[in-house]
Amino acid sequence: MTPMSISEVARKTGLRASAIRYYESIGLLPEPARIGNWRVYEPSILQRLALIQTAQQAGFTLDEMRVLFEDNLADATTWHHLIQAKLQELNALLRNVQNMKNLLEDMLHCENPELADCIYHTGQRHKSKN
Repeated sequence: MTPMSISEVARKTGLRASAIRYYESIGLLPEPARIGNWRVYEPSILQRLALIQTAQQAGFTLDEMRVLFEDNLADATTWHHLIQAKLQELNALLRNVQNMKNLLEDMLHCENPELADCIYHTGQRHKSKN
């Protein structure tokens, strides 16, 4: 496959060229080769950008991604710790979302005509469960 321009990379990944340049500026992407003033990308950049998009969907911050993508890691210890921490964070978020869902479902079935009373009594029941 032949090298690509930034507009080709943007079209193939669904990203804006400005996002690609930003990822370069913060070190998530290597500096591309240049022909004149034009950036020229090797096809492997598509895989790296797919990895960035996947990491974003998994909730990793740009700083966390920089650590994940560092080339100088001697072993996988650092990224294993980051992934374990992210899983703990997501599990806590899931518990909170489930608690909110349960609370709202309970409020929906509240027979008290006053919303404030439903919120108070439902909240008290949920506090005593936890």
